[in-house]
Amino acid sequence: MPGRVLARAGVLLLVLLAIGVALSAYPAYLNGDRRYAYAGAVLVLAALLPTVRARPALRQVGTIAALLIALNLATTPWLRDAAPTLSHNYSARVEIVGDVMPGFTGVQTINTDEKGYRTNVAVDYRHKSPDTVRIFAVGASTTEQIALGNDKTWVTHMAALIEEKTGRRVEAVNTGVAGLRARHHLATLRQIQA
Repeated sequence: MPGRVLARAGVLLLVLLAIGVALSAYPAYLNGDRRYAYAGAVLVLAALLPTVRARPALRQVGTIAALLIALNLATTPWLRDAAPTLSHNYSARVEIVGDVMPGFTGVQTINTDEKGYRTNVAVDYRHKSPDTVRIFAVGASTTEQIALGNDKTWVTHMAALIEEKTGRRVEAVNTGVAGLRARHHLATLRQIQA
């Protein structure tokens, strides 16, 4: 009887760890990095499949896999990039139809540069002309605006307005990534200044 209780507790622990891996993989998955999500899914399956049968050898395999998942969850905050970006050199045309995103319709062109940033014009990060204004927008989903094409984000509209009012060329760099928090924004600012 105690063996069955222990086995059920082990299965419950594995399910909770699997949920933890799935939740921690979700932001990376949304940002276009599928590797972490796939690795998490493999670990989850490796832990859960052996527990279908209650044989001691299979429980041991499940326990080892569960330890790997726990190690994954424990080390993820240190292994992930402190200043996440969208996928580098990304280009997609997305058609939004119906009520999927109310207020957003039609074909949207979404591009990122070699740093994973969305820009209004091509930006040479090594050199900047003295008569050019370069602005970095740092934020999460309301800055990223992934459902809008690069030419329709508030960052691009702001750049156009500044160009119109000042007569100077504006390079607007949108570093926004959905789901980020203040510590990520600080890391992004430090990365920009480096």
